[in-house]
Amino acid sequence: MTSTLERYGLGSLAGWLSQRLIENASQDELLLELYDRPEFKAAYPEIEARRQLAEQRGMTMVPISPDDVLDYRSAAGALMRSYGLPS
Repeated sequence: MTSTLERYGLGSLAGWLSQRLIENASQDELLLELYDRPEFKAAYPEIEARRQLAEQRGMTMVPISPDDVLDYRSAAGALMRSYGLPS
């Protein structure tokens, strides 16, 4: 799970993760708690914005993951660079 935090740019949460593992938190608990961490929300505001939009409009939307966000950011950056724009 530490490698996942690193991939998501959240390596600073390794101490929190270690403590929660010592406390025998389940993987499901860790994932839910991770999404509520201020560091996570700051790194991935798209996830919370999508959730809030769905709630406001009374819609059901398939949740997106940090990997979805990272893939989108990468593709958007590549597209911008292909047009000579700063990414």
